[in-house]
Amino acid sequence: HVKGFEFFGASAILQDCTDSRIEDCNFRFSAYNKFALGNYDMPVTTQIDNSRGRDGTTYGNSLINCQFQYLDGNAFKGSSAGLMVDNVLIYQTQMTTLGSDSRSASFDSPLVVRRVTLSDVGASVGIKGGGIDSVYELNNLQRFGGLQYDGASLQMGGTEQKIYRWNWSHDHPKFSYRFDTARNGSEATHGEMSFNVAWNTPGGYMVKGDKHLFHNNILLGDEGCVYLFNLPEWASSNRNTLAANNAVPAFWADRGKGKAEMVAMLTNNVTGDIARYLRDPENLDFRPKKGGPLVDAASTIKPADVPWKTTPITEPEEIAGDGPDIGAYEYGASHYWIPGFQFPHASTPVPPDGTTTAKSDCDLMWLAGYKAETHDLYFGTSAEEVAIAKKGDTEFRKTLRGAANIFDPGQLEPGRTYFWRIDAVRDGRTVKGKTWKFTVEQQRF
Repeated sequence: HVKGFEFFGASAILQDCTDSRIEDCNFRFSAYNKFALGNYDMPVTTQIDNSRGRDGTTYGNSLINCQFQYLDGNAFKGSSAGLMVDNVLIYQTQMTTLGSDSRSASFDSPLVVRRVTLSDVGASVGIKGGGIDSVYELNNLQRFGGLQYDGASLQMGGTEQKIYRWNWSHDHPKFSYRFDTARNGSEATHGEMSFNVAWNTPGGYMVKGDKHLFHNNILLGDEGCVYLFNLPEWASSNRNTLAANNAVPAFWADRGKGKAEMVAMLTNNVTGDIARYLRDPENLDFRPKKGGPLVDAASTIKPADVPWKTTPITEPEEIAGDGPDIGAYEYGASHYWIPGFQFPHASTPVPPDGTTTAKSDCDLMWLAGYKAETHDLYFGTSAEEVAIAKKGDTEFRKTLRGAANIFDPGQLEPGRTYFWRIDAVRDGRTVKGKTWKFTVEQQRF
């Protein structure tokens, strides 16, 4: 158990280990190229490696609550069947790329890859995975892909039975979520993409193969679309793929946008300009608008609808009305899921810190502190008072317990700036939060 280390200019390699863990470690400048020495090998990086093991064996290794910053090369390489990855930050890495070393992190046959935040990275692929029966959930993938021409934020090639769910992919020049064709030229099958959101990405979603379930996803903007390819040369037909309850601009069967016939099963989707149906996507609130066409409008997907699926269908976290909603979020839910790395303090404020276009009826939402049991919320119109406020002061508004992360501050005044703070409490210890601010947009006439 490697725990609590600060690695500076060094990496960690676990070779042929079982039931091992790298936890609560920070890696800074842990890998770099040797171009100045005339050496063009791939940089040595932190890894858990069981590649010499036997097929069908799982090793029980894990990477938990670690940060990788300021390095050149793949931040982490996991070649260990059954690997568990949870709460990992990858920031300002992969300044150059060499050959196929185009991913920010790679995982071969993991069990779960959860709560990875990837930001300000050069590589063309965010997370590259392999194996079968892997789940990629609650990852926040942004600002990457400046190097090389291909790629996606989540990309699996030649594998089956993958699940992508509850992820954000945004603000990058690549595809958002991608299933590729199997290595032997046959169709990769039995994947699921569900409850994902993508925005400010030109590519959208790419689905190759067949027998996939694509449901309750959101895509914003007019550049991308959902490609459910029907291209034999790419071993893709998607004839048995089901796409349901999605809110996306359009579906296409090829990159020519209309040359190939769409044979995938499309049911109960809303297409076109999706932003108009959401509460405030500009400020990261992707919940449906009250009374809009997404609310209570989703169909229930039954096992009989996807008879080929061997894993459980991902269900909504919560159903707040008469039925589930179309898209990735539920109107009226008590919890707002926010993906990504959890710091000890609360983070990812909604509305975002510094925005000047918040709605007068906005809710305050945030990503919880790591393993926090409760959160104390402070709110007011004075930055100084909110910053120093404690329980008992007028700025203290509420203690929220468990997963609760939505607070209604009431009707706010257009043009006015408000300040708020979230303190995370874990094991009786309070981690004070940053003072955030937002300005309510002026009324439009």
